[in-house]
Amino acid sequence: MKKIRSFEKLMVIACLLLISACGKTNLSNAPTFSSDQSTKHRPVMPFSPSPLDSSVIHADSISLGWKCFDQDKGDIVKYDLYFGEENPPIEQIGWQIINKKFLVSNLKSGKTYYWQIIAIDQNEATTVGNVWRFTTNFKSK
Repeated sequence: MKKIRSFEKLMVIACLLLISACGKTNLSNAPTFSSDQSTKHRPVMPFSPSPLDSSVIHADSISLGWKCFDQDKGDIVKYDLYFGEENPPIEQIGWQIINKKFLVSNLKSGKTYYWQIIAIDQNEATTVGNVWRFTTNFKSK
């Protein structure tokens, strides 16, 4: 019995030291809580890309689309869009998009393009989506 109590005391001390150390670290990724003690959620991972992942596109422009939401009722979600010929895409071409659609144009035939959505809710909680791709195949004008 004494061994267990000594162990419990040791664990309490370790927890206190850990809590003390946490005060000196960045806890910006920790969950946030509302007054009713319910956990705030990050937006879900963007899904249902349009065009479908790995599609072949026969045009020099395309409207990119996706679905996404936040489980927290009333949270507003905005989206940043990264696009390009690199995987993962590094060029941000859309900032704080609201309507989950974005037109890209001046595409070149015979190229593979990659795109990625980052969902950001009003509490600045973010979710990084998968990288999607499509290939173009059309007669140049």
